Formats: sequence, C-alpha cells, structure tokens
Amino acid sequence: MIGGAIKDHWKNDTKIECAICGKETTAFGAGRHIVIGHKISSKEYYDTYLRQEGEGICPVCGKEAMFNTLTRGYWVYCSKSCKTKDIIHLNPIVEKKRRAACSISMKRLNADPVHQDKATTGWKHRYNNDKNFRSAHISRITNNSKQHVNGHYYSVKNGQSLHYRSSYEVKAYEILENDSTVESYIVEPFGITYTDAQGDKRTYIPDILITRLDGSCELVEVKPKSLLNDELVKLKIEAGQLYCIEKSMVFSVWDESVLF
Repeated sequence: MIGGAIKDHWKNDTKIECAICGKETTAFGAGRHIVIGHKISSKEYYDTYLRQEGEGICPVCGKEAMFNTLTRGYWVYCSKSCKTKDIIHLNPIVEKKRRAACSISMKRLNADPVHQDKATTGWKHRYNNDKNFRSAHISRITNNSKQHVNGHYYSVKNGQSLHYRSSYEVKAYEILENDSTVESYIVEPFGITYTDAQGDKRTYIPDILITRLDGSCELVEVKPKSLLNDELVKLKIEAGQLYCIEKSMVFSVWDESVLF
C-alpha cells in the first residue's frame, strides 16, 4: 500500500497499493495517481497516511516546515536561517570560520583603494548598512548582443550574490528584496522533467523559488509576454504548474505586467 513503506519502494518499480482506492501503482506514479485520481495534493495524502508524530516541526523555532515530496516527507527546518542557526549551535567552529573570513575580506578591501571603486565595495557598504546598497552595486556584464545582459546582484535577504541573465530577472530580485512577506528566495532552484513535442525528455529549470514568512512557497518563471506563445515555453510552464499542484505550491509567470 502507499503507506509507511513507500520510501522503501521509491528506487524500484515495485507495485504498491493506494490507501484510498486500493489501486496498484508504482512509487514513481503514486503522486500523479493521488493528484489526478483523487483530486487531493500529495501533502494532504502524506499528512493523512504517512506523517509521523512530530515530523515537519522545525527543531529551532517550532514552526511547521515545508512539505517536500511523498518519498521524502517534510523538510527538517522551516527556513534557511533556522538551519544555519542549528548548524552554528551544533558546531561553533563553523561560526568562528565565518567571522574570520569576513574579517579578512574587510581588511583586503580597506588595504586596496583600487578595489574600493569597484562593485566589490558592496561588501564594505553592507557592513556599514548602506541603504542604497542594492541599487548602487548591480554589476552588469554586457556581451556583443545588446539584448542579452547578465551579471550578479547582491541579495540582502539571502546573504549572497545572485546571477541574472536579463534585466527582467534583476527587477524580479528587487521586488522580492522589498517585499516584506518574503523570507528568502532561490534562483534556479531545481530541474523539472517534462516531455517535448517530439517525445524527448527535457529538463525545465524555473527562475525563482520564493519562501514566504507564512511558510508558503511560490515557483516563478520570469518571461516577457512576447515569448509566452512559444510552444516550448508553454510546455515548460505546464510542467511547472503540474509540479506545483503536486507539491501544494503556487506557480506564477512574471511578465511586464508584474515587473514594471
């Protein structure tokens, strides 16, 4: 049955029985069977038939963690910040090394006046709490194509530099940085397998995965309106929508109407 033993069957094609209707399916097709056949999300099924006592509760803050998949259950932590806090708590050496690395970076910036005029000055501004940091230090690298712009954007919410391939993506990052409901976001978080018009397997990589303060998640595709009628783009969006239905997430397309 699709119950406590599902994890043991995931790596093979063993037939398992649905706990709702008794139909036999493989572990690989269990999620699709539940969503399409019974009109409930994988999370609802997992909570009813698979979830263990205490599972999905963040050990740091006590909030509910995000649901992952039928085979993996819930994430251990509710957010990246809680995971970091727990790692530092369990291993103080991690925090000590992080502080030492920051100190070395600051010394190098202060000692080199040439670098202080470049985008790397953003690290110094960050420590000085410069309010204009995000808008003042977007480093752009333009190639021979005038339509293609790529570079790196420093995200305060994520504490790291994010790569972008268009001005649309930069605008999306700016919106997320200024949205008080957003806790963190990941650029190109994972791949989703889908089948193209020729029957070949392809991988679609969404642009952004957003985690909000209420624990909800949103998968975002950043795309100009002019490309939304492209057949390949349509297949990718459909794959993203199906994935989000199974994961109890929201899928959105951000075009000019959202970004500008």
